[in-house]
Amino acid sequence: MSSISDPIAEVREAYKKYRDDIRRKIKEFEAVGKCGDERIFMELVYCLLTPQSKAIYAWDIVKELYLNGCIWSCSHTELAEYLKRIRFRFNKSRYIVMARESFLNGSLNFNELLNGSPFIVRHWLAKNVKGLGYKEASHFLRNIGFSFQIAILDRHILRYMVKFNLISEIPKSISPKKYILLEDRFIWLSKYLGLSPAELDLLLWAMETGYVFK
Repeated sequence: MSSISDPIAEVREAYKKYRDDIRRKIKEFEAVGKCGDERIFMELVYCLLTPQSKAIYAWDIVKELYLNGCIWSCSHTELAEYLKRIRFRFNKSRYIVMARESFLNGSLNFNELLNGSPFIVRHWLAKNVKGLGYKEASHFLRNIGFSFQIAILDRHILRYMVKFNLISEIPKSISPKKYILLEDRFIWLSKYLGLSPAELDLLLWAMETGYVFK
């Protein structure tokens, strides 16, 4: 029995398997953006928690924080107690409190913010929300259905970019300028495959984990 050795063919074959799940997930993201600011803030907290931590743990914690009201009321030390499965939990608990304060005092106003170019909005978030870089800000904007045309360049995406010969190695660090350069290559690949960057990201995640998540 022959195996698929061409990475492009491998991706196309996998898309047949995960297509319906991916389309459902995209619709879920679109719905989140229509659910109001509190729901959108939950996605922001999630994206603050995900760096170097398991995404599924991060989302479980966000739901727990929301259900018990801690997401709105706990101090950073109290929040940190819920983040024991998350790396750098004390830093991230502080980031949550800072983002919450900005949200509650109106300096982080989603109605005003989510009106411009996704690239400009992403830059603003990375500059003004402690704990968000371009990757995390892209993740947030994708998860609230604001844009499916930007890339979330985490390590699983970068590994596939090496596999596709789009880059020679995974960079040790990525500046905003470097991020945009790599993003252009990922967007080119997604167009070549006939997918949006969001669809391709979800597909590559599913190929690695066996399921479509967020």
